[in-house]
Amino acid sequence: MIGKTGLKRSVFILLATLTAVVYSLAALACSVLVTKRISVSDISSSDSVNVLQTGTVTSSSDGVYKSASSDTASGISDISSLEGLISDVSSTESTSSKETQSEPTDNETVSSDNSPSDTGGGSVTPPATENDDLFTNAIWISFYELNFKNMNQTEFKNKVNTMFDNAVALKCDAVFVHVRPYADAFYRSSLFPMSSYVSGTQGVDPGYDPLKYMVTAAHDRGLEIHAWINPYRIAKSTDPSLLADSNMAKKWLTDGNPDTNRNVLEAGGGLYYNPTKPEVRKLIIDGVREILDNYDVDGIHMDDYFYPTTDASFDQPEYDAYKAASPNNTLSRGDWRRANVSALVSGIYSVVKQYNGVVFGISPSYSISRDKTDSNYNNQYADLTMWMKSDGYIDYITPQLYFGYDYPKAKCRFDYLLDLWLSIPRSNSVKLYIGLAAYKIGTSDNGSNEWQTVNDILSRQAKESYDKGCDGICIFSYSYITSNQNELFIKQRENLISMLDQIKK
Repeated sequence: MIGKTGLKRSVFILLATLTAVVYSLAALACSVLVTKRISVSDISSSDSVNVLQTGTVTSSSDGVYKSASSDTASGISDISSLEGLISDVSSTESTSSKETQSEPTDNETVSSDNSPSDTGGGSVTPPATENDDLFTNAIWISFYELNFKNMNQTEFKNKVNTMFDNAVALKCDAVFVHVRPYADAFYRSSLFPMSSYVSGTQGVDPGYDPLKYMVTAAHDRGLEIHAWINPYRIAKSTDPSLLADSNMAKKWLTDGNPDTNRNVLEAGGGLYYNPTKPEVRKLIIDGVREILDNYDVDGIHMDDYFYPTTDASFDQPEYDAYKAASPNNTLSRGDWRRANVSALVSGIYSVVKQYNGVVFGISPSYSISRDKTDSNYNNQYADLTMWMKSDGYIDYITPQLYFGYDYPKAKCRFDYLLDLWLSIPRSNSVKLYIGLAAYKIGTSDNGSNEWQTVNDILSRQAKESYDKGCDGICIFSYSYITSNQNELFIKQRENLISMLDQIKK
């Protein structure tokens, strides 16, 4: 089977170049007059990032990745334009959130005083009418499950074949495979070093291209394959010496330039790219373009790694510089951070739309609200409600509703959250998939034992998601749903397969 993007790619890209110009002009007009969408160029200097026009990588003689202009190190040269463009701003690891999603604290508000039936005077979001050929059932396959260390090419292929065969047996029509978990790559890249989870050592090529084969293996089985990236996460350690010499984070930290040093910041005992920096956004977006230029993937999928901390000191110098450059009507720190994140999301979307049939989706945590009191909005600085109701950000969203039906806090129970997410206004171009927690099978869930005693939670959740009008589900993650460690895992899987089989009929 040939992937959606495989037909005449070279011809299409030529046509897309012209289309992109029209799109960019239309998007700019629409963003100002209708949705006021934030683009990459709104936050950075007009002569710096400009990814949508060039998509090029600018390197100095020492190989350090830079934006095209030398005056953009602060990342705030033209950020004052944001005041007139932001829509719906407030007026007045674990190694992955999917791997061990944080439980809500006592003072965390999931939906404030808005019940799922409160639609703010409007109607419940209609089903999406565009992108009708998207997947229905997907599965996440994380970097630690794709661990190919110490494998030769035959062993690697056998592992991928088994995984994708199991995905088909689970009635999936899409796989989300981790291709950039730590500013590294499960593919051959000129921008990111080969992942240590491929060869055992970051930056060392294993002698084969993992993503190239995974694309072929997925399409041979009729599966869509979405390249899953974490945009900002670099390393669990703060020691840059542990990074490959080719890792851009290490180059920025060791090039002797104090401006580029702040492209990489410490948080929570690890290293992260700085979301405020135009050079960072350009690197991430160019990385997406590189994948789409070289691999016939069907989508780009981004995990909910946005701001890694709420600590004001994290990007205080950049915020101070922004305020100094824009003394009138300065954005609050929260709105400024959300603008930076939205710029990256919008920039990725714009690049993805230059490739025929490719889609872009994100997977946030469960917390959302109409009144901007949720943790996605206030702690990770992700304006999900704006992205969902506006064109120009995402094609689909997959919230991680990783709770059962008996969770102690009623507003975190699956059925409540499902209704809440369905009540959020959503553009017809944005599809809604529900992330389900196979990883909780057999566990105690904050005092609830249902995952230890009930064997049909996932199948009930899948059915409810479909019955209420969602576009599909996504299982986290592969190793848990395919586990045979006891009867409970086996029955959960069998019941889910049976339910999906009935739904597909």
